[in-house]
Amino acid sequence: MTKLDRLFLRLEKDGFTVKKSELCNIDCTGLNAPVLIIDTNYEGLYPPKSVFDKLGMIRHICKNRFSVQARGYYTAVFIREWLPDEKHL
Repeated sequence: MTKLDRLFLRLEKDGFTVKKSELCNIDCTGLNAPVLIIDTNYEGLYPPKSVFDKLGMIRHICKNRFSVQARGYYTAVFIREWLPDEKHL
């Protein structure tokens, strides 16, 4: 079981809607990189506070082990493992 699989199970247990996917050739090796996509969709013109609370909780769970990016006006969160040559704090 990989780190991403364990994170998938934890996020599902915490009540998030999680999907597994892959990015094509992210590090130019010809291999696809596994990613998780979390649905944080909302109704209305602007995201409510609950969306930002979910995003904060997801970032706290992932901490420094994964790259967490909000996509599409906060309607989804995109998680992948850090690549070895990437610098992060």
